[in-house]
Amino acid sequence: MKLSHVLPYSAVALCLAGGIFWRLQEKRAVADDLKKSQAARKGAAPNVVLGTAGPKQLVESLETVGTLESSSVVRLSSKVAGRVAHLVVREGETVTAGQVLVRIDPGELQAAVLQQEAAVAEARARLAQAKATQDTTRVSVLSGIEQQRAAIESADAALDQAQKTQEAQVAAVKAGVTDADAKLQSATVVVENAKSDLASATANLENLKTRLSRAESLLEKGFVSAQSVDDARTALKVQQAVVETAQGRVAAARASRDSAQAVLTAAQQQVTVTEKKGLADIERARAQKRQAEAALRLASANRSQNTAYQENLAALRQSVSVAEALLAQAKARLAETELRSPGTGTVTARALDEGSNVTAGQSILTIQGLGWLYVTASVPVEQSARVHVGTRAQVRLDAFPGERFTASVAELNPAADPQSRQFTVRLKLDNTAGRFRPGMYARVALETKVTEAPVVVPSDAVKISPKGSTVTVVDSESVAHVVPVELGVAVGDDIQVLSGVEAGAKVVLLSYSPARDGQKVSEGKKKEKEGKPQR
Repeated sequence: MKLSHVLPYSAVALCLAGGIFWRLQEKRAVADDLKKSQAARKGAAPNVVLGTAGPKQLVESLETVGTLESSSVVRLSSKVAGRVAHLVVREGETVTAGQVLVRIDPGELQAAVLQQEAAVAEARARLAQAKATQDTTRVSVLSGIEQQRAAIESADAALDQAQKTQEAQVAAVKAGVTDADAKLQSATVVVENAKSDLASATANLENLKTRLSRAESLLEKGFVSAQSVDDARTALKVQQAVVETAQGRVAAARASRDSAQAVLTAAQQQVTVTEKKGLADIERARAQKRQAEAALRLASANRSQNTAYQENLAALRQSVSVAEALLAQAKARLAETELRSPGTGTVTARALDEGSNVTAGQSILTIQGLGWLYVTASVPVEQSARVHVGTRAQVRLDAFPGERFTASVAELNPAADPQSRQFTVRLKLDNTAGRFRPGMYARVALETKVTEAPVVVPSDAVKISPKGSTVTVVDSESVAHVVPVELGVAVGDDIQVLSGVEAGAKVVLLSYSPARDGQKVSEGKKKEKEGKPQR
């Protein structure tokens, strides 16, 4: 091989050897620096984050959920059937006691009043005429005969009118029965659907309970992580809320069905009432006709007898009384065409508009009192002894994130629901500002126990071991002392210390290296983004 070919290879080999040597020297220098740094840290004081032990009020609470409900609900309905002639209030408007809210077209009833007024005037006129002609018996009797004939004709007309009116009214209320029956069928379908949803949610809940039990068993054997069990428990709680919601929907659907059933029953009863009233009106007209016929016979048979005349006067007086009673009844029914607010409240539902036809007993407006609301929630049987009337609570509403509102238990149902095994509690929530609405979802924390703890430390300050609980206290000389403690109530991130630590003591919350008993420490600041230091 020529020398010119050997020289380049030798140069490359020398360069490689030099690079390797330099790299080894650099690694040795880094290793020496690391050893020096570790030795320096071993001698340095641990850097810790401190907290202060002190008095604090610990509030134990029972968490539940509920729904806002109105303090009073009034459904305004008409006693008479007819066309809605006046209805201007709408949902959200405030009404006052005695305010006229609805007027039913009074035309037909006004005509009835005028008719009865005419009947009263006619009866009085007949009576006055009979008295005026008392001395002329013959003329009086003849006049009475003619009057009774006219009365018979009038009674015939009244009888015919009563029969037609009865037929029309019965047909109207029967139409209401048909409509109510259709609504009941629809509400029944909604109940069945809600039951189906509840059954599905309940099946899922049982499945999640089985999964949780299996996960806890596997956790004891070390086959799964604690996170898996926590996830299973969370899923179970979520599904329990789903089941409760489904139960609420079933209850609401049943309430709607019961309401529809009540409307149907009322409509059916109204048919019976209308038929009976119509028959009574017809019978009254027939009685008036019989009365007129009897008076006519009496006048005809006793033309020459004064006693017959006196009886005729008595019959006429009776006719006046009957006419006056019918007039009072007609005026009372006319007054029922105006519907007034029974109290101060807010309109929350409007079932009809102006021009619509309403049947007797049909709901037109719903008025709710919103000055204060109920928060209706449920409490498990095993927790019921901790809740009583007057128990304070903190209420959070999804509609107002980050805000808490104070309420207190106003009512406590002493009987538990046999299906859910829960007691119903109702809390009184002030709504003077008008921010809350019925139907809002509420998260309720019932304050079941309040402890005035003289010494409380954050839970981060407590170490739990088989030998007991300890807290690391730092004295005025920055020396750490590990002291055994007796713990009391734990609420959230706070723990009551019954003995071992005094109020005002500085305690170690976090340590970037273990702080041993008797070792000096230096106070540092917790860095939120670097992860949690060693306890």
